[in-house]
Amino acid sequence: MATAQPSPIALAFGGLIHSMQQGAFDLEGMARQAVDAWLAEPDTTLTLDGTTLLVNGQDALGAKAKEGRWVLPAFMAGLREIRLDEAGPEASDMLRLAEELANLKPQAEAVEAFRDWLWMDGAEGFTCVCEESFTDALDAAFVDPTAAKQELLALRSEAAMSLSDTTLAVHSRDLDAAAIREEFQLPLDALVASAREHGFDVDEIRRAELKRGCEDPAFWVKAQVDFAAANPALAPSLDPRKLAVSVVQTLKHDLDLDLVAVLGELAQRKDPFAVALAAAIEREPIGETIAASVRLNEVGSTEVERLLSGDRSRISQGFVHGFMERAGNDRAALDAAIALVKKVGLKNLWKHVDLGKLGAPMQRGLVQVLPKCDPNPAIARDLLRNAKTAGALLAAMPAAALVPLIGEVKTFLEKAEHGAAEPVVDALLKGGDAATVKLLGEIALARDGGGWRKQTLEPLLKALVAGGHGAELVLPLAKNKKADPPARLVAYQALRGEPALFDKAIARSVSDASEPAQIKQWLDTVRGGGSSGGGVARYVAIALVVLVVVVAGGAFAYMKKEGLDFAGLVGRITGSAPATPATPAESAKPEGRKPGATPAPTPPASAKPADKPGATPATPAKPAGKPKSPNQRPKPASPDAANGK
Repeated sequence: MATAQPSPIALAFGGLIHSMQQGAFDLEGMARQAVDAWLAEPDTTLTLDGTTLLVNGQDALGAKAKEGRWVLPAFMAGLREIRLDEAGPEASDMLRLAEELANLKPQAEAVEAFRDWLWMDGAEGFTCVCEESFTDALDAAFVDPTAAKQELLALRSEAAMSLSDTTLAVHSRDLDAAAIREEFQLPLDALVASAREHGFDVDEIRRAELKRGCEDPAFWVKAQVDFAAANPALAPSLDPRKLAVSVVQTLKHDLDLDLVAVLGELAQRKDPFAVALAAAIEREPIGETIAASVRLNEVGSTEVERLLSGDRSRISQGFVHGFMERAGNDRAALDAAIALVKKVGLKNLWKHVDLGKLGAPMQRGLVQVLPKCDPNPAIARDLLRNAKTAGALLAAMPAAALVPLIGEVKTFLEKAEHGAAEPVVDALLKGGDAATVKLLGEIALARDGGGWRKQTLEPLLKALVAGGHGAELVLPLAKNKKADPPARLVAYQALRGEPALFDKAIARSVSDASEPAQIKQWLDTVRGGGSSGGGVARYVAIALVVLVVVVAGGAFAYMKKEGLDFAGLVGRITGSAPATPATPAESAKPEGRKPGATPAPTPPASAKPADKPGATPATPAKPAGKPKSPNQRPKPASPDAANGK
């Protein structure tokens, strides 16, 4: 036996089937790899030859390869070749074919089911060449030759029966029961006359209906489902898996409302056949297919309404998600969605929504649909449990649905990120009452106003001022130095609605020096521009006070330096009296003078001491205040003079 040559297509395709049998993860990624490998060589043909897989005539997977264990059951089902069709497969098509091959076993029932699936073009994206299956060959080989010749000839006479071996014996009581039926009591000549007059002919309208029914796959599929529903005892004779394939293929090629009605009936039935059939159908995205293909004038039909009236299934959920996504992208579809919701009720539609699978287009559609619906606090409560994705949907809910749940709304806003909380705040501001506005303000200001968009914070603060909560909530935010500066500026602007409160907010204070530069600059601009009633007058008064304080401080320092009292300072300024420095009594006493001695006269300040040796120098007047340096103190001219001699 020739050694199998490695082939990327065979390894990828066989590996996908084997991984699916083992229940591995990331099967979609493996399916995409298999598709890419095959599309790289689109003319490649896989041939099944017993237990071997050949790629373009070369052995690729041997009988012992774990990736090739599906080859024998597929060969038994009659599969001989697999090629890509003109359109080529998607990853989902590759997954479906691999799943069928992975579930295939060398058993009669499995082989027959796989053969029927192939003959009904279940392998989309592929061209499969099939021949007679093993079960077909066995049936042909073991046919009873006598049974094949039997014909239904009901005769009473045993002698007549002996004339031919193709007769079939029927009990007399069965013949008697048939003979007394009304249709057998008509004279033969009456039937002949009616036939000659074309009394049994079918008119053109009825003939067209019969032809359309015979050619319509949906008619036969619905007939089988109705048969199973009407005859529960005979339902096991139908294979739900085969019937599901027929339903899926029919809906993919041509949407039929009768089949949509069938899907709605299956969702309401709980018998084993209906459950098995629904489970087999749900393996395909049928709900999304219906949503994408249904005509807009058929969206409000009773068939679609029946689909949404039952319990939630993957089909109904897929339809709602798919059609809301369509409504988010198409205005006409949005109008149809609004009409559908008004007809079936928001509550009935909402039970088919999975909030964990909300995509952006679907959310966009729901955001536009919800404001058109009646307020529903139950749905609002459901949304409040999904803080990450429910912000926009909560904002789209009518305020009448949110106000009764204000306690739960508060809990939601306290926990939610700003991106999810801001739309809800915006919505409640438009329709909420005064108490609701105050609650929103308390929640927003609990974080010192940080993180909120100006588009949300500005109308909220203005509403608080208008509602009489400016002094309680907005003014503290404006004066809070720990708060976000942009939020404080918004608070200052909101306080303009109350002039007295605004004047109080921008009043000067000792703490203005520690304000951030952005706030300080804004306050200076507002105060200088006279934006409040007494701004200019107050500014001038403060400036005068500061000037007086500065001048008084300078005068006091000068008096202290020059040793002047207030009268002396006035005299020096006006020139009306000489400024004579005050001389303390202690300065008139020379150091070391004997008791009883007469003090020397005090010379003028400009007089110089005598230059003669031994003479007692005159003691100059000691100026008020401390001397600038020790050298300013008078020194004795000689030791004798210092000792008083």
